[in-house]
Amino acid sequence: MISRSEFGTYIRNYMKAYPQIAEHEYPTFDDFDMNRDGLVTFQEWQEYLKMQQEQEKQQAATGGAHQQSKQQQALAGLYEQGQQAQGFQSLYEQISRAQQQQKQVRR
Repeated sequence: MISRSEFGTYIRNYMKAYPQIAEHEYPTFDDFDMNRDGLVTFQEWQEYLKMQQEQEKQQAATGGAHQQSKQQQALAGLYEQGQQAQGFQSLYEQISRAQQQQKQVRR
C-alpha cells in the first residue's frame, strides 16, 4: 500500500520522466483510492488503470477521440508499468530507470 504522500512522490517522479505531459492531466490519489481509506493498494492501482484502459477502448469503438490525448498517453504509460510491476517498489524502480534514461538523452 502507499499513502497520499508516497503517491505524490511517485507521480512527481513519473512526471519528470515524461515532461511533455502537464501535471493536471495525471490522475489524482483520490482517483486511485477507490475504497476511500486513505491508502492505495497495488490492486486498486491496477484496477483503476484497467478501468481507464477499458473506457478508452469503448470511446474508440464508438467513434470517440481518434487521437490519444496527452492524458491518455500518461495513463497508458502508467498502466503498462503497472502491468509489468510486482508491486509499488518495482514501479518506483521502473520510474527511476526512466529518469536516468531521460538524463542521458539530454546530455
